[in-house]
Amino acid sequence: MEISLILKNKKYYQNRIRRIIPYLDLQGSSVLDLGCGQMVLYESMGPKLREYLGIDNFPFSNKEYFILGDLKNSNLLPAKHFDFIFILGVIDHFIKDEKLNLVSLCKNKFQNSLIISQRNEHSLINKWLQQNKCTIKIEDSFENNKIEIIYLLKLPLFAFVFDLTKLKSLRSILSTEFVYIISKG
Repeated sequence: MEISLILKNKKYYQNRIRRIIPYLDLQGSSVLDLGCGQMVLYESMGPKLREYLGIDNFPFSNKEYFILGDLKNSNLLPAKHFDFIFILGVIDHFIKDEKLNLVSLCKNKFQNSLIISQRNEHSLINKWLQQNKCTIKIEDSFENNKIEIIYLLKLPLFAFVFDLTKLKSLRSILSTEFVYIISKG
């Protein structure tokens, strides 16, 4: 992977995490970060967390709180439960059955919230870029849970991320990514 692309993506991931963190109370919690990449979530919140475990299929780290592995391997996920599970920027790289399988595996492993991002197939920008990847209806898997959606806009070729959640009339067509916060109770 080209170093300039890695650095550019890291800036985007940092900006995305900055938009998501205010919606959550992670202080003192345990976090499983699936598809953690360069662990920008840990960089942002690590000292405030009780426990952190990141999993990714690219060897970004050799820390004891990092596991190298493919999330398509269901045996890779720890048997224990976590307060929060993050799946950011991952399922868009999977085919439909793999997406549903990962979501299903995580469904009963979180105590507080499961945070999943997925591209917005109705976004004008995604249509312009011809990103026609299959999406799944996250809501269908979590009918008995509280679901909050953060509507994010990532500008192509830049690392800027904007939270459009409060723009009710335009957010569905302008946002490039939905971040679902699925909570118990």
